[in-house]
Amino acid sequence: MSKVTIKKSDGKYNWSQSADALTISLNIRNVSMKNIDVVYTDLVLKVNVASIRFFCAIDFPHEIDFTNPANKVQQLDDSLEVFLVKDVPQQWSEIQLSSLSNEELTVRRNDSLKRYYEFQEQEYKKTADLAYKHDSIAINKQMKVETYQRDYLENKKKEIHTAESRELEKELRTMEQKHESLSNARVEMEKLGKRRDGG
Repeated sequence: MSKVTIKKSDGKYNWSQSADALTISLNIRNVSMKNIDVVYTDLVLKVNVASIRFFCAIDFPHEIDFTNPANKVQQLDDSLEVFLVKDVPQQWSEIQLSSLSNEELTVRRNDSLKRYYEFQEQEYKKTADLAYKHDSIAINKQMKVETYQRDYLENKKKEIHTAESRELEKELRTMEQKHESLSNARVEMEKLGKRRDGG
């Protein structure tokens, strides 16, 4: 088990660490999670709660693995807890980088946020492309189903038409045969009548 070191900071948060991860506990309570804005990048954690005028920004001295699925933000009874996995396992001597001026920190922070938003945009594009691909596959499947159904109906219509044509031809042949029989019978009757008249 990794050793856990607990550190205290200013009144806004406390933090602890193992070689692999950080846990930051922020003094936020009685606020709905939907009203808490949390952003963590490779080098920055920003927490903003406008309803209670709470703002906290921490500039990490080393990178975190901000895309790691183990990262999480959860609301406890007396605090907001942020768990973040370090990019490189090691013990940190501080959580807020202190070796840079405010101007240098601002530039560093903005660069980190820019990388974060570019990553988010790429992920959104991947998701959109995947959704479009799935939609295209679904549309193609639907078109194939509709084509099959249309061809099936056309074939059925042809089969019915063919069957009806055959039945009609059969009925016509039957009628022709009956007509021919009647004609033959009439001819025979006429012959018999002539014989009688002649006799």
